[in-house]
Amino acid sequence: VNYILRESERLGRLIDNVLESSRLVARKQPLELEPIELGPFLDRFFSELRPRVASLGIELDLDVATDATVEGTNDALRRVLNNLVENSLRYSARGGRIGCRVRHLGGWVSIRVEDEGQGIPKSELGRIFDRFYQIGRDRSGSPGAGLGLFIVSQLVEQMHGSVRAASHDDRPGAVFVVELPVIEEAA
Repeated sequence: VNYILRESERLGRLIDNVLESSRLVARKQPLELEPIELGPFLDRFFSELRPRVASLGIELDLDVATDATVEGTNDALRRVLNNLVENSLRYSARGGRIGCRVRHLGGWVSIRVEDEGQGIPKSELGRIFDRFYQIGRDRSGSPGAGLGLFIVSQLVEQMHGSVRAASHDDRPGAVFVVELPVIEEAA
């Protein structure tokens, strides 16, 4: 029964991802952007996420050094962060660490999600944001559909930002950096 429940949840997520990616490709529903105060948003997001991360035996290290406001939607930003953290969880071992560091850099906010997992082969970095692209189904034992990072890139683009990925040369792990423009505060 547990297996059936897990598989039905997985299929539900897959269907949601296929529908979301199709909507993003067609751009029939552009995001209705609104101001998002990052401090309170990130506090809520990570307080909801901490129990799940802890149940997997992984440490979540959050370092937010900005109270900037960005333009986006709560749902889109939540989906971006959730996809990045879920990828980190998928490829991280029990006892590992996932870090999220948020900084205000000039007119931008940088959100850096970093893990100690398997990392991404450098030869794959240029393709990981492609629709349906996967780095190898057998690496994690729980294959996805190759849509999560595509959705991340499309949502970040609609929020007028950018996303990039990197792997460490000297240790395991992957790094994802999302940069979003800061909304200038009225004087």
